[in-house]
Amino acid sequence: MTRRARTTKKRSRWTSADDPKQLVTLGDLHISLGSLLVTAGKIDEALPHYEAAIAATRKYFGNDAIELAIVLLDYGQNSAP
Repeated sequence: MTRRARTTKKRSRWTSADDPKQLVTLGDLHISLGSLLVTAGKIDEALPHYEAAIAATRKYFGNDAIELAIVLLDYGQNSAP
């Protein structure tokens, strides 16, 4: 196995979208990026980050979670014209 293949294999362990802890971290990261972009006035660039945060939050917590409601509220407030 080449060095590159070993490195890729290690990284894939760290970034599994099926790992619940990583879903929470991924969602938090996207919320932070979205918030920063909104603050910078780049709303069109921020919305995909909120959408990714919604997907990760929904996958981890489910559709009835308060955490999802909070992310959806942020998304709605920032996507409204």
